[in-house]
Amino acid sequence: MIPPPPDRTTTPTSPQAQAGTPTSTPGEVPGRAPSPSVGSLARRSVAASARAAQAARRDAAYRVLVRGLPEIRPARAYLLLAGLLLALTGPDLVLNPLVLVDIVGGPDLMDHVPDWVGDAMIIAVAAGWLLALLPRSDRPLPVRAALMIAAAALAVGAILTLGESSTFTERADPIGLAAVTVWLCWEVLHRHGITLTHLGVPGPSAVKAAHPAQGAAVFSTALAAQVITSMIMAWLGTKSWLPHPTQSQAEALGINDDTAFLIRASLAGVREELLWVAVAAVLLLTARRHVWTIYTAAVVLRIAPHLYLGFEGAAVGVFAAVHAWLFLRTRRLLPLVLAHAVYNVAVVYHRDTFAIGVLAAAIATACIAAGTFNRTTAAEAD
Repeated sequence: MIPPPPDRTTTPTSPQAQAGTPTSTPGEVPGRAPSPSVGSLARRSVAASARAAQAARRDAAYRVLVRGLPEIRPARAYLLLAGLLLALTGPDLVLNPLVLVDIVGGPDLMDHVPDWVGDAMIIAVAAGWLLALLPRSDRPLPVRAALMIAAAALAVGAILTLGESSTFTERADPIGLAAVTVWLCWEVLHRHGITLTHLGVPGPSAVKAAHPAQGAAVFSTALAAQVITSMIMAWLGTKSWLPHPTQSQAEALGINDDTAFLIRASLAGVREELLWVAVAAVLLLTARRHVWTIYTAAVVLRIAPHLYLGFEGAAVGVFAAVHAWLFLRTRRLLPLVLAHAVYNVAVVYHRDTFAIGVLAAAIATACIAAGTFNRTTAAEAD
């Protein structure tokens, strides 16, 4: 029998296909994925270039932040920061959050805190630290002796008034706190190569190099941020599902004298802005920490001592972040302190903080539009 002729309509099967080996099209290497197209390669190249440019900008911005700052080992920087925080604001950071336990219905833990824990204790501890540092100072002997006498007087006065509550101590303690905070921070940081310019108190050449309206821009922006924070706190205060403190701020602080409350309110910015913004930021930068570490520290350090205000106190994290950004951007501290004082005094005298905030926001907007926050011409000329 003669076999039928082959079917010409079907394609002959190759030996590779019969063996199950994948076939390839011309231009491809068998066993490899198809090569990416020219367009795909171009898109990948553009994306890689964009990421590299973004990383370069971040590195350049960080180099500007740490320019002129000494480099301190992270463990050393953390130790210095923790020591200053505990010595100067320890009771605020540790005890004030305990008030929140009472506000939410828990036990009143503050009843178990000894009476001598307070402002006088902080002054005594800070003065003792100063007495340990001053003998090793490089100042002339007469100046060293005078400073040691002043520190000893502060220590003795604070120890004699431990646990005492009177009109005199309520008025004098805030002044002593502000004084020892500035003094101790300077004595400690100056020994590690940190200058006033680093801490946001620029010299004349740096002020002259900055935009003429930069101080006003920092002040108005900081003030507007505080007013916005007060509005958020007021809104939180209207929420019935949140527990609220039953005492006023003055009562929670144990202040019975209006003048004492005014003094404390006007000087609060000296301690808070110097320690929780400038000192924290500078020490973390000397340890070459990430910028977001600074923002986190600024927010946490500001919220914890304000928890005696209840959950409304958490809103202070808003202006804490803004103040940290302003300091990192311009390295200007004094406008932050002044804005804090103006806001606190306005609250004490029940002024219309909303109108103040609108005016400050308008000034800040105009200053920002004028380019006053140029970091490279602000506080680096010294």
